[in-house]
Amino acid sequence: MDSQPSAPVPTKKAEKKRVWKERAQARKDASKRKKPKITKEERRAKYTEKAKQLRQKKAGVKRNIKVVCFRCRQIGHLAGDCQETTANTNDKVNSKSGSTMTPSSNICYKCGSTEHRLQICPKLTRTEKKSGGKLNYSQMDLPYATCYICNQGGHLASQCKQNKNGIYVNGGCCKECGGVDHLFLNCPKLIDDEDNEDDGSVVSIDKFLEGDIKDEDDTSSESKVTHKTKRKVVTF
Repeated sequence: MDSQPSAPVPTKKAEKKRVWKERAQARKDASKRKKPKITKEERRAKYTEKAKQLRQKKAGVKRNIKVVCFRCRQIGHLAGDCQETTANTNDKVNSKSGSTMTPSSNICYKCGSTEHRLQICPKLTRTEKKSGGKLNYSQMDLPYATCYICNQGGHLASQCKQNKNGIYVNGGCCKECGGVDHLFLNCPKLIDDEDNEDDGSVVSIDKFLEGDIKDEDDTSSESKVTHKTKRKVVTF
């Protein structure tokens, strides 16, 4: 029996040529597929939105570099974006209302309104918004606030008794009295000293005015006293 002739083995050059033809045909087929065309305005809007999102992302990361979370005390995010959850969050109940308190930043902590923030609440008193418009949280009653540390209502995390650092996240205290629940500008001791100085200044001014009045009375009485002079008689 005669053996059948074997198929010729393709050379490397022929194999490369075949692969090249397949790739060329694939590119040709891909070019025939019609892509949806977009207008110039749509293309501009598309890439403008991408650039905006990238810019906002970079700005957010840069802005949060020095931000300190009031919940976990870590740097880089806000308390609303904190991923740390405590096991007792849902078990802690507000003793006043009897309902579980969940932190919310969409309402005014003073009056409970959702139309404005605490900083512009019309119910703030002069004592609460003293020192150039800055809020004095140590003298403020916030029934709608919720503490991130103890999950109780009526105060913020900076005023919580379980918070050892108070409003000084990185440590520190008031330079006047050493307290951690207020700034130096809102120190009660400093405010009392200013009130005492004001009272003293009023007294000293009154005394000064009384002295001026007495001096004026003395000068007026002296001016009223006139000396009679004798007329000289000349004889010729």
